[in-house]
Amino acid sequence: MGMKNRKLPKTVPEALTFIEKAIGKRDKNYIRKLKKNDLYELHMTLGMWIRNNLGMWGVKNNRELMVDILRLDSGSPRKPIPENLVMNFHPDNASHVLIEELWKKLRRKNGSKK
Repeated sequence: MGMKNRKLPKTVPEALTFIEKAIGKRDKNYIRKLKKNDLYELHMTLGMWIRNNLGMWGVKNNRELMVDILRLDSGSPRKPIPENLVMNFHPDNASHVLIEELWKKLRRKNGSKK
């Protein structure tokens, strides 16, 4: 089944599962071993894939996911997010938040320290 036919994730945990299923073990190991300050290296590879495949661009963007990422990024998961923040939240920033959360998750699974 192609990516375009899949149901898009609407929450950060769903997005992380979606991404983990799409990338291979070698990529997961590479990401896990990166230092936090080096995650930017993934912007034009994994970050672009996330932006393109999780519906982060355009009028029909994945608003529900963008709001959930904003909530996580703000540190207040239950906090209402003003519409102007949602409209101005750039997909580049959103994909970086997901990359960092994936990195944390992969390191927790492996027992790595920050």
